[in-house]
Amino acid sequence: MPKKRPMDGSPARGSVMGDNEPESKVMTTLDKGAKDKLRTAIKRIEKLTDEKKETSTEITEAFKELRSLGYDTKAIRRAIKERADRAKDEDAYDTLLAVTDLYLSVF
Repeated sequence: MPKKRPMDGSPARGSVMGDNEPESKVMTTLDKGAKDKLRTAIKRIEKLTDEKKETSTEITEAFKELRSLGYDTKAIRRAIKERADRAKDEDAYDTLLAVTDLYLSVF
């Protein structure tokens, strides 16, 4: 449980800021350049979040369409994942496949 701050505004003994650290480490103001950079970054993140939602909706719709055509969407998801894994590192993927086949050969 955090300790209460003394009435004079200094950090409490044993507080997160430490016993002897000045309170100035807490950012309380931003200059114009920092404000602009922060504002731009936040707007970019909001835009990317909206795009991510739209993309997710489009992917869901594509899977619904495939399902309505009679395709097995679980198999399609697995194929997509395997293609992505293969693209990341061809050698590691081939090794993983070989080891998986070896392990499955015991059955």
